Amino acid sequence: MAKLKRKEGRPTLYRPEYCDRLILHCKKGLSYEAFAGVVDVCVDTLYEWEKVHPKFSEAKKRLLLSLGFGGSSKGLMAFIL
Repeated sequence: MAKLKRKEGRPTLYRPEYCDRLILHCKKGLSYEAFAGVVDVCVDTLYEWEKVHPKFSEAKKRLLLSLGFGGSSKGLMAFIL
């Protein structure tokens, strides 16, 4: 009989409502990195969430488009920095 795999490690701090909160936060003129402080995680965690949670990644893409960074790497760099 095969054993079930258990997830190991710390439970995620990600919450689906962070997608909308990220958009509202950045539309106030605040940075993506500052959002990490709002949800009490490190910036690297935000980047990990983009990889693991497609809806979070999509929220960031929608945000960039709404702010006029539609695919421009120069605009994207300004947003990130």
